[in-house]
Amino acid sequence: METLIKIPVIQIGLLFIMSIMNNFKINVKTKRVLEITTLFTVFSLGVVLFLFLDKGVVYDIGGYGKIGISFYIDKMTALLSTFFIGVVSLVVFASRTLKKNSTLFPFTFLNFILLAIIGLIYTADLFNAYVFIEVLTISSAAMVMVEKNKKSVIPTINYIVINSVGSGMYLMGIGYLYYMLGYLNFFDIRKSIESGYYNLIVPVILITIGLSIKSALFPMHGWLPGAHGKASSYSSSILSAIVIKGPIILLIKIYVIAFGIDYLRGEGILEILLILGLLGIVFASLKATLKSKVKEKLAYSSVAQMGFIFLGLGIGNVYSIAISIFHILNHSICKSVMFLYSGELKEELGINKDEKYDGIFKYDKIGFAAFTMMGLSLSGIPILPGFISKLYYGKILFEAGNMLIGVLVVFSGLLTLSYILPMVIRGGFKNGHEELEPISNNRRWILYIDMAILIILSVVSKDMIDFIVANVNLWR
Repeated sequence: METLIKIPVIQIGLLFIMSIMNNFKINVKTKRVLEITTLFTVFSLGVVLFLFLDKGVVYDIGGYGKIGISFYIDKMTALLSTFFIGVVSLVVFASRTLKKNSTLFPFTFLNFILLAIIGLIYTADLFNAYVFIEVLTISSAAMVMVEKNKKSVIPTINYIVINSVGSGMYLMGIGYLYYMLGYLNFFDIRKSIESGYYNLIVPVILITIGLSIKSALFPMHGWLPGAHGKASSYSSSILSAIVIKGPIILLIKIYVIAFGIDYLRGEGILEILLILGLLGIVFASLKATLKSKVKEKLAYSSVAQMGFIFLGLGIGNVYSIAISIFHILNHSICKSVMFLYSGELKEELGINKDEKYDGIFKYDKIGFAAFTMMGLSLSGIPILPGFISKLYYGKILFEAGNMLIGVLVVFSGLLTLSYILPMVIRGGFKNGHEELEPISNNRRWILYIDMAILIILSVVSKDMIDFIVANVNLWR
């Protein structure tokens, strides 16, 4: 057990070392081999942790307790971190080499992003989380600019400025909380609340706003469409797949472990998140429908899908939170493929609008099939994971008597389908691009793995959701 609980620290250490090594004058092919080896090692360690860890364990690194670095390690956090490492690894395999105008090899930023996400998933201390948040913000901004594209300058500035506001709000929240309690450990905060210390609403609000900005909750989403839409295909894929997931996973943990859902429900915070999540779903879905550029559609789609995740958190019961976590997994794998594929079409063929997708299936059968499958899942087509998420959301809302919200959730799925289906029809059933030779890409086998993961999520969805519910209950 003592060896197992050190695995997250080993993973973070390996990624940090690799980040430093990427700045040495090493052959590009050697760097790629080292990176793939590092990702494989980190992923394998995550699998070992998930398989052999018996129960949740608090690991106080260095033994400093309340004032030190504290991780909470259990099967849930092991699953989440390992899943994200796997998604990133698939993106690395599937992506092509960067263009010649790249000045920095992006694996440096990628490793910092990944170690920050792992830290956010495992941390059990609010200040430790702040450090990982800052690492994530800076590295993500660098990923947006990695192509040295003039069009990405303004979105990068917007990203930095708006996310700095989020960081500031979060820091003020934890600073105020530390002033009130004298510690920032999740479990010690919970003990204070259970012993009758309830006057924590101000820091809760500040922390919530800060992490909501970073998770692109409506109406604090303004930075996302530009950053995700203008970045390279590689960067957009990573940003949408994992970067915006770290802060919301942290917020879920803070709500469930540190403050307690019952306490937050009594303060009215959950109701606000539910409303904002619902507004984000409808607004962003409508906005995506009106956009013609595919990457912009996908960027607004990410805002809508984050709305679903906040909706589950706002409903505020164990099942709705579990569905939000399940939807995080679904959205992560789907958007990693969709951004990467649409970005490749834009960068290689100049196809950046949905009206130019005619006949793409004949050009790239595997790629377009994967793009279609991921889009239909997010639209809520039956048997795919996105349908399962929305089915559970609707069931929970209808059973609670929230008929109107349930209907709007169903309606939002139709909105998603309204901008995904035309691209599918154009690409699969219309003629176009006959002059192109069918693509032969030796990395297309990776997309089979992506599609297989989506199918597996569907097949094991009930068991997966039951597993998440059981672990959320343990968090409480």
